[in-house]
Amino acid sequence: MSQSSKRLSILLDSEINELYSPPCLTSEQRRHYFSLNDIELESFNRLKDRYSQLYFVMLLGYFKIKPVILNFTFAQVKDDFKFVASEYCP
Repeated sequence: MSQSSKRLSILLDSEINELYSPPCLTSEQRRHYFSLNDIELESFNRLKDRYSQLYFVMLLGYFKIKPVILNFTFAQVKDDFKFVASEYCP
């Protein structure tokens, strides 16, 4: 811990990045993690906006892999977004 900072650093920047960045998924993993069970599908259908629905599926899928809320940009998740959009909003 540096003298200028009073916060304790437990993780390295690389570890923080690994923990909070979206995972790189294969097509098979996308099909598995972005699939919805009946309860999840019911919640999905309650959302009116397509963007909210897609975001819901992606966040839920990522949470199934890493139980944290991830920080990501569209550029990082573009392939996952396209997959989810093709599956749930044809």
